[in-house]
Amino acid sequence: MYAVIKLAGKQYKVKEGDLIRTEKIEGVKEGEILEVKDVLLIVKNGEVKLGKTNTTVKLKKIKDGKSKKIIVFKFKRKKRYRRKYGHRQLFSIFRVEKIEN
Repeated sequence: MYAVIKLAGKQYKVKEGDLIRTEKIEGVKEGEILEVKDVLLIVKNGEVKLGKTNTTVKLKKIKDGKSKKIIVFKFKRKKRYRRKYGHRQLFSIFRVEKIEN
């Protein structure tokens, strides 16, 4: 059984026991349970349910972190224009505890 959920503006395909990495979600501490009611699709025993269902997915927050730094370099030749900066994206890791119908 798996489900497609919408979390932080993105869609994730999840099964029980999976780890998912999302953009950082504020307001949930490590070890707390987050209930997602925005379930788009459920597949159970070959039966597909689309759209609004009374399903919730329980996610347990494992940790927060920062990904590796990326370097952004802008350059225009013959104009003396150079800009260099870095960025580290914040993320959260969740474990799918249960998919409830």
